[in-house]
Amino acid sequence: MSESIIIFTDVGEEIDDEIALFWLFNSGQCSANLTIVFTQGALNAKITPKERHAKFKKYFPNAPEATYIDDLNSLTNIKNQTYTKMLQIAPLRGVSDIFFADNTIEKLYLMGQRDTPSLNTCKSFGKRTEEVHWQEYDAQLVQLVDVPTVEIGTVISRQVPFTSNIIQKLPDEFQNEILNEAYKKFVGRVPASLPYCYNVTFYANYPTLMAYVAEIPAFKVYASEHRDSEHVKTIASEFYTAITTKPASKSEDMIKVKDMILVVEFMTGGRYSDSSLQKGADHFEGYEYGREVWKTKVKTYNCSLTPAYDLLAMYVMVNGLTQSELTDASELTRNLESSFA
Repeated sequence: MSESIIIFTDVGEEIDDEIALFWLFNSGQCSANLTIVFTQGALNAKITPKERHAKFKKYFPNAPEATYIDDLNSLTNIKNQTYTKMLQIAPLRGVSDIFFADNTIEKLYLMGQRDTPSLNTCKSFGKRTEEVHWQEYDAQLVQLVDVPTVEIGTVISRQVPFTSNIIQKLPDEFQNEILNEAYKKFVGRVPASLPYCYNVTFYANYPTLMAYVAEIPAFKVYASEHRDSEHVKTIASEFYTAITTKPASKSEDMIKVKDMILVVEFMTGGRYSDSSLQKGADHFEGYEYGREVWKTKVKTYNCSLTPAYDLLAMYVMVNGLTQSELTDASELTRNLESSFA
């Protein structure tokens, strides 16, 4: 019996959903019985399910035959169906729990995790005080909690990046979007005034940035020559001091801020002009020129870019990987690259 797959996606937010679907459609493993549901996305999303579907059609004018659903109310009319695999790469906002009660999901592949907040679970339903939204989430969870689930959690997925080798095998439109988005995130840090600045900066941005230069010997020379410059010391100190929510000061934190500044300036040839560490020409000298320098170095050194969250989840689902097989980030990255060959 052929597999019956249902995918919940929020196409139109970031290009990673589209890349995951591109890979699926070109993998030779696309199920003949495929359903794709366009969700509302995170709370306060500015795009509707129907608009997501329209964007999908723009990207995939020759998409394979499948069931495409952009009217979430119609899900309650589907009954007694069995889906061998469900892939969730979007928040399930707008999806009635009745759909899950009336149908069978044999295996769920979740991009994220339930035990700590992630964007595809409770984090996208607002604060717990916003009861109406959490009622929807809680009702869904009642129906899904006993479904065998493989969680592609943020701990492992943050270590599996889009490499230059992967990006070069994407259509030009996807390449340009992901490179431009990656460049913005490469240069710009979360504003120091936001409560989550510290966690994002040190637990997400820092390992991502350092991965860019892990295989570039010239960076070590550059860093040793510039780490103690007045420019780097001043900007690093002012940015760190401005972080409003952070634990007790740690000496290694300042070293990490300096390293992030050095990586960005080394890879772009540009220079931060103030300690906000924001993207754009107002905050970074040589911002546009630096984009091209950065792209060249990314390609030359096959740098690791932003995490390939949804692509990884799609790969895991299609290949039926188990939870125990999601431990070796280097192997998963190599497998993703070879899957595009």
